[in-house]
Amino acid sequence: MTALRSHSRLAIFAVLVLLQALVVVGFVVREERIRATGRQIVLKAAPVDPRDLLRGDYVILGYEIQRLPSYGPDVVEGDKVIVRLRREGDYYVIDVAGRYPPYWSARTEQDVRPGDVVLRGTVVDAGTGGAGARVAYPNLDRFYVPAGTGNLPKPPDAVVVVDREGNARIIELRIDGKPWPPPPE
Repeated sequence: MTALRSHSRLAIFAVLVLLQALVVVGFVVREERIRATGRQIVLKAAPVDPRDLLRGDYVILGYEIQRLPSYGPDVVEGDKVIVRLRREGDYYVIDVAGRYPPYWSARTEQDVRPGDVVLRGTVVDAGTGGAGARVAYPNLDRFYVPAGTGNLPKPPDAVVVVDREGNARIIELRIDGKPWPPPPE
């Protein structure tokens, strides 16, 4: 009987360890899928805060696309939105924005066409009657840099990869078209 209980405990322990490993592998696979299948775009960025001594060096970034145009939807704080971007020169800018749901309740051809770039975000400041509302995009607000390189000499461009579902990740920052921080010599 004792041997049976011992095997049961070992089996339960093994299952728990396996579940934890699967969760970690799932996170890694999701991140790699976004990077591998997403579309690479460039956004104008502006540094907000260069470093945090407790968490290491990183740059907090703000973007022009965080402000919805005055013709955007009437939104309140906490609303989920989808923003469709269009290329304008070297950068991507807001083409149209809508509440998610109902405006973008189904990814229909009229809402999102093949080749469109869309970002999912959350309204963090509704502005005045929805005009000029500010949106936060997950994973685009912070970029970690090597120690001692947290001070930007000028506003960077953010090279971002975006998948079809509107998930985005920063790949690198560029200043004057060159990767920043510069690689070590």
